[in-house]
Amino acid sequence: MNLSSNKQLFLNYITNSINDDKLNHCFLLEVNNYEEDFDFLLNLIKYINCDKNHDFDSLNCNLCNKCTLISNLNYPDLIIIESEKNFISKDIVLDSMSELSNKSLIGNKRFLIIKNSELLNLYSSNTMLKFLEEPPSDVFIFLICENRYKIINTILSRCLIFNISDNNTNISLNDNDISLINFFEERKLFSNYKSIINDYLVDKNSCKLFLSKLKVILINVLENKNSDYFKNWDSSDLIKLVLIIENEVNKLDYNVNYKLFLDGMFAKIMLI
Repeated sequence: MNLSSNKQLFLNYITNSINDDKLNHCFLLEVNNYEEDFDFLLNLIKYINCDKNHDFDSLNCNLCNKCTLISNLNYPDLIIIESEKNFISKDIVLDSMSELSNKSLIGNKRFLIIKNSELLNLYSSNTMLKFLEEPPSDVFIFLICENRYKIINTILSRCLIFNISDNNTNISLNDNDISLINFFEERKLFSNYKSIINDYLVDKNSCKLFLSKLKVILINVLENKNSDYFKNWDSSDLIKLVLIIENEVNKLDYNVNYKLFLDGMFAKIMLI
C-alpha cells in the first residue's frame, strides 16, 4: 500500500507505540481528503485491533472477524460521530460518551471517530473535553478535521496532533534556513539562542515558515530520500522531532509569548 509521507509518518508512530505498549488515547488528524483519509483511518484501527497480528499492508485479507466488521462499519466497539447540518450537537457527544463508558462488546479496545470535528460547537466541545481529560484505558479517540485552528485550544492541548494530508516535498532553502537546520541538527539551539531570536526566527511568521520547511526535510530523511541533513539521527528521534513541531507550531496562532514559546519548544527538542 503506497502511503503519502505524512500517513507513513503517522503509521510509523502507531507501530512504535504498539510495540512499546504506549499508544496515545487521543489523536487529532488534519486531512485534505475525507474519503481517502477516512479509509486510511479505518485500516489503522484494524491494524491496532487485529487479532491476527497482521501488518498494515495485509489488512484486506478479511481473515479476522474484527477487521471485517470494521471494514463494513458494523463493529460494535466503533462509534462514528458525523455532523448534523452544520454542527455536532452536545447530545450526540453525550450519547457517545455514555456508550463508551460501557464495557467492550467484542474485544478489549473501543474506538471513537469524530468526522469534521471543527463543527463541534462550544457546548459539545466542553462535553468532549471532560471525556478527553480522563478517557477509559481501552478507548482510543480520533478527531478528524481540515483545519486544527478551528478547534478550541483546550481540546488541541489534550490530543496528539498529526497532519496526514498529502504534502509537497519540494522546498527551497536560503542561507538562513541552512544555518538554522544545522542548529537543530546539532542540538545547538540554546548556545545560539541570541542569534536565532535576533537574526533568524524573529517573529511568529518566520518561525512557522521555517518549521514547515524543517518538517518536510525530516520526512524526506525518514523516507530515505536524498538529504544532506540529520544523517546521524535515528528514525525514532526524527519522529519525535516531527511530533514536537506538529504539536508546538499550532500555538503560534494563539496569543502566546513568542520568547516563552521558543524556550519551551527548544527545551523539548534538547531532551530528544
